[in-house]
Amino acid sequence: MSDLRELPFVDTMMTTIVFYGLDRKLPVREAKELIENICAILEENPSHAHVGIDEGRKSRAPKFSLLDKVIAEGNFDNYSYFTAVNYFEKGNVRDCSLAVGVTDYSPGRRVLIHYKRDREQPLDVDAILQEVLGFVFPQYGIIYDLTVREGPIWFTDGAISSGMSEAVGKASGEFRNEYFFGKSFSDGYFRDVFKWNYLSPAHLGKIIHGVRFQDWIEEPLTKRGWFGKSKSRGTLSLLSNGGAVWELTAPEAAEVRRSMLKAGLLMVKS
Repeated sequence: MSDLRELPFVDTMMTTIVFYGLDRKLPVREAKELIENICAILEENPSHAHVGIDEGRKSRAPKFSLLDKVIAEGNFDNYSYFTAVNYFEKGNVRDCSLAVGVTDYSPGRRVLIHYKRDREQPLDVDAILQEVLGFVFPQYGIIYDLTVREGPIWFTDGAISSGMSEAVGKASGEFRNEYFFGKSFSDGYFRDVFKWNYLSPAHLGKIIHGVRFQDWIEEPLTKRGWFGKSKSRGTLSLLSNGGAVWELTAPEAAEVRRSMLKAGLLMVKS
């Protein structure tokens, strides 16, 4: 067993996977099943559920083991968000190592997966994606890392927290403005360029520099980087539903971001 570092809770690095623009609202039992299946892949059992009812004006937080009973009573049929969390005591601090949820309020339906980045076993992201695609078809998906202090769940919706750096806060706010009042993932726009991106057919068909985005990513590059290595625009893996997973290294992301920004494909400009 690996020896993971002990950090103050606010400095713990969290990884967030978010899928935006689900094609349907999941019935509460399907939402619970999807959440349980993702928790099984993460190999962590949730302790509680957070369920928002009536557009979030009411909320309940039963123990996860009691969910079947309250669902059978019809209490959560009209949920606005449904999130499983794992709480535990760490000294005098209540720590949360896991949050997996489905939301159904404005501006769009989402699946959110939030867990500690430092793990004994690496996470199988492909298994997470296939699990999600077994229930819904998202318009877009990303993975990012932020500390608890920086507010990674706030970043999902484009909100700004006091712990964010100026750059992260500005990028989050720009996304919120575009997502609520401007560009749409369904029209093939990108929030930004991340290390892992789930793209819909609308993204793959977007035009950049006169060619389809998919062709632009896959076209051979004649320029070479340091030490004569061939440059790349990342790795594109096509999926059976017509979407794709696009993965990039940090240098690749910085390179393609400049071109995508110039072409007007990104919501975040800064």
